[in-house]
Amino acid sequence: MGALLAITAAGEPGPPNTLPRLLHLLHIEAQSAHQQQSVLRHWLDYHDPSPPLRVSMRANGFGLLLNELDAARRATSS
Repeated sequence: MGALLAITAAGEPGPPNTLPRLLHLLHIEAQSAHQQQSVLRHWLDYHDPSPPLRVSMRANGFGLLLNELDAARRATSS
């Protein structure tokens, strides 16, 4: 899967730092929360969310996905 990049304030490509930006880049901003959750779960399988994106995801009600991701990573590193 290729890199999903956003354009930073400086005009440089970079990873998405907010959930709304990520939803836009994935073309799922108009989907239901359930559909978004499914796509985001798949995205998280291949990408490491930045700290600002983690904050944005938690603030927008998708913190459970991060909890699942962190638990899965702890389980595989044990």
